[in-house]
Amino acid sequence: MFRRLLVLFILSVSLYANNISTYLYSYYLPINFVDNKLKHNGFDVIGSYHPMQNDKYTVLVITSNELKDLASKDGREFAGVLKVLIDDENKRIVVSNPEYFLRAFLQDDFNKQNADKITQSLKRIFPNIKNSKYSLDENDISEYHFMFAMPYYEDKIEVASGNNLNNKIITNASKNIVFSLKLNNNATLYGVSMNGSLGEEYYLNAIEQKKHSVLLPYMVLVKNNKAYILHPKYYLAVSLPALSMGEFMTISDIPGEIEDYFKSLFQ
Repeated sequence: MFRRLLVLFILSVSLYANNISTYLYSYYLPINFVDNKLKHNGFDVIGSYHPMQNDKYTVLVITSNELKDLASKDGREFAGVLKVLIDDENKRIVVSNPEYFLRAFLQDDFNKQNADKITQSLKRIFPNIKNSKYSLDENDISEYHFMFAMPYYEDKIEVASGNNLNNKIITNASKNIVFSLKLNNNATLYGVSMNGSLGEEYYLNAIEQKKHSVLLPYMVLVKNNKAYILHPKYYLAVSLPALSMGEFMTISDIPGEIEDYFKSLFQ
């Protein structure tokens, strides 16, 4: 009897689970207006750049005291920033949804009240904001993987180890560093643009996802004499959950290219 009730409870929870949108969309606003509104609503704009080297797209990287506090726990550092895309080509704003990415990157430390507070701040800036069709069930986000035998959030790739890693990336990637964020646990999170023949422009165009270039720049974490990236087979998939296996197969060489690129920055 107890087992039957437990099964019914689990089924009832799953039936009422919400789909959480990956991104939030808003009407187009000029970049200066967006930048100013962010700064007056509790956010720090710590970097900006044109993803894919395309000046019709501008990504603003933002953080806040709440985000930095949440990301200063071991293993949660990639939650330290959100990103806002000003899309001049399609005349819209795209924002990484706090609830979605905090569920993904904070794992068991996720707290919905924290996410809702950050989302409310964004809604004051973008009052016409709406959910994207890209989404995952709220119960699936923290345990997300693209398919069987594919990596999870915790399957990060170590791209370097040794001393002076911060100095190495600053020297080797000086022109490509979009942002750096020092966290309270002596970790530093970097966002680095990836140009070249198999860089951002290639793979986002190949899967027709320029409109979601808000997932960029790709990030690398330096902590305790080691450097890590989120596994590209995880990060690209969780950032673009509606893409099919066939679409990802068109860029099957990219995960290795991203890994090699970040390894090269610490040589």
